[in-house]
Amino acid sequence: DDTNVSIDATTICDGNSWQLVIGSATYDPPSLADGAGATTTVTATGAVLGDFVDNVSFSLDLQGITLTAYVSSANTVSVRFQNESGGVLDLGSGTLRVKVNRKFGL
Repeated sequence: DDTNVSIDATTICDGNSWQLVIGSATYDPPSLADGAGATTTVTATGAVLGDFVDNVSFSLDLQGITLTAYVSSANTVSVRFQNESGGVLDLGSGTLRVKVNRKFGL
């Protein structure tokens, strides 16, 4: 039951245009055994393949789980929760946030 919110902003920097794309979603990761992972998506309206995902965050303590994120298709950022902690971890429901930077005028 994901709730997606996106915000767009544009800034001019050194003659090039930078677009900041922000997205968020509510997510309840499954219980993850050591070595296991789960992937979900966050809508980030304006993101395109090849854009940089500058930051990804989760509103709860990750307890050793690592987060990685990448633009997987237009307007979509995939976020991977990976447990390499040595034990089983079960996080509660929280908010995922992603920040994508797009550069125009290259």
